[in-house]
Amino acid sequence: MELLPSLRWSGKRWWLPLGDSTANSLATMWLDDQPSSGNHEFTQRIIQLFAHDPALLCYCVVQFSRSRDTNRTDSVTVEQLARWFQLRAMRLFAVADSHLAAPSVLPRHRESWSKLGEACTTMPREQWQQTWSQWLAVLRGKPPRRWQARWPELIWATKRTGLLPRPEIPRYANGSIPLLKLAEVVRDRTQLRHQFQTHLQAAKQSSLKQFAYGLTHEINNPLANIVSRSEQVLDQLAEINAQPQRQSLGRVVQQAMRAHELLSDVMFYAHPPQPQIDRVEVKAVIARVLDDFRQRYAEQQIEFLAVSGQAIDCRADGEMMHDALQALLRNAAEAIGVGGRVLVAWQRQGARVLIEVADSGPGLSAEAVEHAFDPFFSGREAGRGLGLGLCRVYRIARLHGGGTSLRSGVAGCTARFWITDS
Repeated sequence: MELLPSLRWSGKRWWLPLGDSTANSLATMWLDDQPSSGNHEFTQRIIQLFAHDPALLCYCVVQFSRSRDTNRTDSVTVEQLARWFQLRAMRLFAVADSHLAAPSVLPRHRESWSKLGEACTTMPREQWQQTWSQWLAVLRGKPPRRWQARWPELIWATKRTGLLPRPEIPRYANGSIPLLKLAEVVRDRTQLRHQFQTHLQAAKQSSLKQFAYGLTHEINNPLANIVSRSEQVLDQLAEINAQPQRQSLGRVVQQAMRAHELLSDVMFYAHPPQPQIDRVEVKAVIARVLDDFRQRYAEQQIEFLAVSGQAIDCRADGEMMHDALQALLRNAAEAIGVGGRVLVAWQRQGARVLIEVADSGPGLSAEAVEHAFDPFFSGREAGRGLGLGLCRVYRIARLHGGGTSLRSGVAGCTARFWITDS
C-alpha cells in the first residue's frame, strides 16, 4: 500500500494512507506539468481532492503547520491550503527519506482507515478535523497534544470554493500508483528542461554575438555609402529646387538610418557595454525625451503626455535610460501611426524605479506579448514599431538589475520598464 510522505514531530514519524483516486489525480497533474499557484483550475482540482480524501486533508494541514516558509497561524482556508499544496506536492513526495522506516501496512490498518473514511462521509466536513488524531494513531499511536495544538483550524466556507459534492467513501487499498518514483522522475525532467533552456539561451547568445559582429561590418559599410551619396545628391537637388525628388531621397536616408539602428540594437543585445552609474533625475530624462518626440511626431498628430510629476533621483546610467525610453516611445508611436496618444508614468516602489508607457495603438496577441522582448522570435506582428528596440530595453533593464513586461488590451499596450536603484 502506498503511503503519504511521513509527518514528523519531536524526532518521531507518523504516516497516513494515500487514496487511489488521489494518487491518480496527483499523477495526472504532475504529468501535465506542475501548475503555478495562480492557476485557478488546478486549485479547484486540489480542493476537490480535499473534499473526498480526509487523509490527504489531514496531511496537508499538519504539514502546513510545520512548513518553514509559513508563519504560525490559527486558521487557514481550504483555498489557501490548496494553493500551498499545489506548489509543494511534488517536492514533498520526492524527498528521499520521506518513506524511510515506514511500517508495514496490514489488513487491520487498511480496515481502520476505511472505517474512518466511511465515518467522515456521514459528518460535515467542518468536523473532519476532530478525527485526525485517530487517522494518525492507526500506524504510530496517538499524536502528542502539544503537536495537535499547533494545527491550524481549517475554514471551508470561502467565496471561491464553490459548492462541493457529497464526499464518497475513500478507497485505501493495496496497489496505488508509486508517487514517490513518479515525483522523482517528473522533478528530474523539470530540472533537465530548465538546464536545457539555460544552455540553449547561452548558445543563442554566443551565436548572436558572432553574427552581430559580422553583420554590422558587412552591412554598415554599404549603409554608410548609401547615406553619404544620398546626402550629396540632396545638396545638388536643393540647388535646383527639386522638392519632390528631395522628399523621396530623404525617405531613402531615413530607411538606411533605420537599418543602422536595427543593427545597433542587435549588437547592443549581443554584447552590451557596462552601465556608467551616476545620479540620474528620472523626471528630467523623461521630459527631455518627451519634448523630442512631440516635435518628431507633430505631423502625425500624436500626443505625448506625462501623467506623473514625482521627482525621483536614482543611481543608473542616464544614457541607457534615455535610450530605453526612446525605444518604448518609438514603438508606441509607430504602432499608433496617425492620431493617437502616448502616456508616460513613473514611480518609485521601494528600491525599484518603474516607468510605464501606454499607447492607443492596436493590441497584441498573447504569443506576441510573450515574446516581445525576445530577439530570437520571428513572428513579430506588423504595426508594433522596431521590435528589436524592445530587446534593447530588456537588456538595459537587466543590466540595472530590473526587468520588463508588456500588457495588451483590446486597444493599446502598456510597456513597463524598471531598474533597481543601486
